[in-house]
Amino acid sequence: HNNTTINYNATSVRSLKQGQLAKIVGYVTQSDMEKDSISSTSSVFTARELLQFVQASLVAQGLMSYHVQSTDLMNGTRVLNNKTVINGYEVLNKLLQQLGLVTCADTVLSGLSGGERRRLAVAVQLLKRPKLLLLDEPTSGIDAFACHSLLEMLADVAKQAGLTVITTLHAPR
Repeated sequence: HNNTTINYNATSVRSLKQGQLAKIVGYVTQSDMEKDSISSTSSVFTARELLQFVQASLVAQGLMSYHVQSTDLMNGTRVLNNKTVINGYEVLNKLLQQLGLVTCADTVLSGLSGGERRRLAVAVQLLKRPKLLLLDEPTSGIDAFACHSLLEMLADVAKQAGLTVITTLHAPR
């Protein structure tokens, strides 16, 4: 019997309604995006198109939780008549810029390097604006430079977005 309790804003995560946890937690698996469920689209979709598809899917599912802040990571929001208006184009471009994916945004997924695929996997999770980002060995399979760049990027994103990042790592090469 496990007596461990995990709380979010003083509420046990076990008591959250279905879908609430998905709104606050992002998860990046250890496996390469090429080997994941998108492999059949890897020669069709570009990185930008994948993010657009994911963004549209999140909107349709009601899983996007954008908030207007002066230090907003994805500064593509506006307030109009006291309602938040999201400019998806601005959000995606800002995310591509912050994660160093601008130069490969229009490259098909099968043409991305290992480091680019890792950053794209992070971008997919950041689209839903989680409060907590869990990463399972995000540096496995990438070279030392890409590893260092990815970890620096994660630290910058976490700081700018007020995001908590928890990751498992093996010692970088």
